[in-house]
Amino acid sequence: LYTNDNTGVYFSFDHNSEPPEDEDDIEHSVVFNINYYRPHYFALEAEPEVRRFIDTFNCTIHDYQNDGMEDGPYSREGFLEGWNHGNDFGYSAILGREDAPSAVFSKPKEELERIWNWNEAKERRENEIQEDIFIPRIMFMLIDGTLGSVCVWPDGISTLIPHVDYLYIPRKELAPKKFLRKLEEDFCILSREDFPEFFDFYVSDDFEIRASKLPSPDTPKTVKDFVRSLKKFEGQVEGIGFDSVLNSELVQKHQRGQQGIGGNG
Repeated sequence: LYTNDNTGVYFSFDHNSEPPEDEDDIEHSVVFNINYYRPHYFALEAEPEVRRFIDTFNCTIHDYQNDGMEDGPYSREGFLEGWNHGNDFGYSAILGREDAPSAVFSKPKEELERIWNWNEAKERRENEIQEDIFIPRIMFMLIDGTLGSVCVWPDGISTLIPHVDYLYIPRKELAPKKFLRKLEEDFCILSREDFPEFFDFYVSDDFEIRASKLPSPDTPKTVKDFVRSLKKFEGQVEGIGFDSVLNSELVQKHQRGQQGIGGNG
């Protein structure tokens, strides 16, 4: 089982230890499985793993999907074409039925791919930067019912902040002081239109998503003062899984009039 906590992608290779029960079934030693009705980047992350598996074990293939590669040869283009065709059908089958989901979360393909690229590169980037700076992954949340891309900026620390829809800012050391100067931990939500002007001083276009690389390792006083000044968030926050935020192009193509939640941008 392959799982990536940073990107939310998962799939599996299953080993068959016994021959098939039905004589019409083709005997496989290994079956690769990846779900349909998923964001398109699931296949982008899976393909290199499938290719390495085939190369390492010198496998032949049988790809029985519509528009699949049949008995080969294997190719990246063939894998993506077959899965994307099946994924399109998965959207159609689920969104086109009478009991289709009442609400569907989605974002445009290009935005999803930029977010996936950022998250996929997270650990590699941490090693490359070699600075005492926090690199968050980008998540999805419902903020008072609105879907948005979100990253965590804890206590205003030195962070490489991608310009997402919202910042989730837990406050501990910078929390407001209450009775007897005791700090009361809380969190704030900052929408992109309210990002502070000093982000512009540190902005960089060297990444998949425009980002602000705050000074490290010490946080400037102006940054701390800004975080202290924010109001505690009193609304509703709900995390949404990566696999639940679908391609809006495919949702719009196959949806039968249900409510779609696309968020900002």
